[in-house]
Amino acid sequence: MFTLAQVQALADAVEDRWRALILLAAWTGLRIGELSALRREHLDLKAGTVSVKSAVIDVIGQGRSYGPPKSAAGRRAVAIPPHIIGELEHHLAAYAQPGAQGLIFVGPKGGPIRRNNFASRVWAPAAEAAGLPPGSHLHDLRGWGATVAARHGATTRELMHRLGHASPPRRFAISAPSRSEMPLSPPP
Repeated sequence: MFTLAQVQALADAVEDRWRALILLAAWTGLRIGELSALRREHLDLKAGTVSVKSAVIDVIGQGRSYGPPKSAAGRRAVAIPPHIIGELEHHLAAYAQPGAQGLIFVGPKGGPIRRNNFASRVWAPAAEAAGLPPGSHLHDLRGWGATVAARHGATTRELMHRLGHASPPRRFAISAPSRSEMPLSPPP
């Protein structure tokens, strides 16, 4: 489990173009395929929500496909914490493709994110610089975000919705941390 300081160090270690992706992944629990498929029309920064309506799947030898999330429960609206709205506004102005259908997160040449390229070129160096445990993955931010939400009072049903699960994973029942283990709050 990451600490808040490690998540902040991770966001600080990536290039500016990836900072909003790291923060959104951490604080909302979206999967890399969901983040990769996000379009401008899926963000409502005034309401503070992101709508997950599609996901990207990269299949070796078959290319990339955009489609619905893994399950019906995967189609959802997730609250965006107010402290990262400014980061998202900056990102949209500086890096996202134009227009309502424009992808939010794209590479330096304007193309869609490729999971393997992101993992090796962005995540691995930033994770090392942030002092994350060896073998850490972007997907681990999902669990961190769920734990933070649970420690701030989210119910199992709310966590299931946030993560796009139709039923509670077994690990919810067996690995629920104590709220007193580590207080987590957004940075001031």
